[in-house]
Amino acid sequence: MPVLPHATAVRHDRYATIINLGGYQYTRAWTSRRKIVYRCSYYRGARCAGKVEFHAATMEYCNFVPHSCRARRTVPHVPRDVVEQMQIAVDKLARNDVSLSAATFWSRIDEQFCGGAQMQALTGLS
Repeated sequence: MPVLPHATAVRHDRYATIINLGGYQYTRAWTSRRKIVYRCSYYRGARCAGKVEFHAATMEYCNFVPHSCRARRTVPHVPRDVVEQMQIAVDKLARNDVSLSAATFWSRIDEQFCGGAQMQALTGLS
């Protein structure tokens, strides 16, 4: 994960120092005027190296350090099949706006089916 906007993290209802981001739970490790550093919640027990920084100036999460723990990501057991729905949406968008570049075209399709749904398991077009 390169950079994620502020709104992608889900704050824990009860604890202000815990966020859920990309399927992992992070706990605030330290803060400065410029950034807040979060560590994987399994840091103490499993010595997980997972870490992310929140930069106040850009309001983005960045500098992700991969997890070394075996914490399971929370993903649905049965993926949702959206192949047919994607085919219909692709055909409709291709007919309605032929001036779109390929990158813009696929980013719109991606936003429609995967936007904000990082923790959903989807089976679709690639």
